[in-house]
Amino acid sequence: MLEGYLASFLKIAVAHFLAVSSPGPDFFLVLRNSLMGSRKAGIYTSVGIMLGIGVHLAYCLLGLLLVVKSFPGLFLFLKFACAGYLFFLGLQAIRYKARSQADRGPLSSSDTLAPWAAVRQGFICNLFNPKAILFFWSLFTVIISTTTPLWLQTAMALEMMFVNFWWFALVAYIATHPRLSGPLSRFQLWATRLMGLLLIYFGIELILARL
Repeated sequence: MLEGYLASFLKIAVAHFLAVSSPGPDFFLVLRNSLMGSRKAGIYTSVGIMLGIGVHLAYCLLGLLLVVKSFPGLFLFLKFACAGYLFFLGLQAIRYKARSQADRGPLSSSDTLAPWAAVRQGFICNLFNPKAILFFWSLFTVIISTTTPLWLQTAMALEMMFVNFWWFALVAYIATHPRLSGPLSRFQLWATRLMGLLLIYFGIELILARL
């Protein structure tokens, strides 16, 4: 019995890590905020993404996803809401203007992304992504059953939130590491605009996708 629970846990952990580590809207949003703001902005964005994951896990564990999937119109609304938000964030990044070399130095409060704003962006980007909803739906229907103990479901949920946060925090750390931030600063403007284009691309892909 315990071996079966452990196998289920490992299946969930591996499937989730592969999904998290695959570049997507969350990944490029963390990069965008790290480049436009700072390492802290990227980490706070990771906190928001983790909270969004927590909401997905909560309604999966409570069985509320059945209610959501019963209303195609709601799914369609989430699809376009998320795409619109990705467009908005992408356009912000494209219009971003890097500071000139003469202006470089300690970032002022106006140059940085406020912690709450970074958390909000990460939370909204993840929460309103229908693909995330479908991912957790498939995960919990294929691997987790009604006979799975609550303690194991809770352990799986905590593991996914933990891994999610630390993966994106690592992305923010690497993107702002001195060995990379130096060379990257010369291309900061275009790298940030590239992140914006990728976010818009994911928005278009989301609209065209058949969910």
